[in-house]
Amino acid sequence: MVALILAANRQVNKACSIVDFLVKEALDWLENSIYKGVINYPFFSYYLHWFENICKEERFKKLMELV
Repeated sequence: MVALILAANRQVNKACSIVDFLVKEALDWLENSIYKGVINYPFFSYYLHWFENICKEERFKKLMELV
């Protein structure tokens, strides 16, 4: 039983690490596109729900100030 709990904890830790990586990766792509001139405010405002997972990130808020 203890081994099962430890295995489950490892899986949760891996999942959290993957989510953290994906958030960073998404912000990197967004930042690169903004700095390359792909600044489309109507797109960002209309499709804001696409960015739901990263909206609370401080880095995302700073990028949206640039846009």
